[in-house]
Amino acid sequence: LVTIRGMIVRSSDVKPCCAVATYTCDACGCEVYQVVDGRREFTPQRLCPSQECSSGPRRADALHLQTRGSKFVKFQELRLQE
Repeated sequence: LVTIRGMIVRSSDVKPCCAVATYTCDACGCEVYQVVDGRREFTPQRLCPSQECSSGPRRADALHLQTRGSKFVKFQELRLQE
């Protein structure tokens, strides 16, 4: 942990940050989980890794993000004056 002393000048609203993204495949119904390591932005997965989809023709947009199955953590940005 880090301790900082200062005057808070501006604070943002509390926002969600994705920790684990859950995807569902349209073709086979498989659920895929992607761990997001402390980043606010991440590249979503597009291809299904299941055996059923890898043996047949793959569609580039087979996976769709499921927000109800994903895990989000709360975060807030604070601006300090020295």
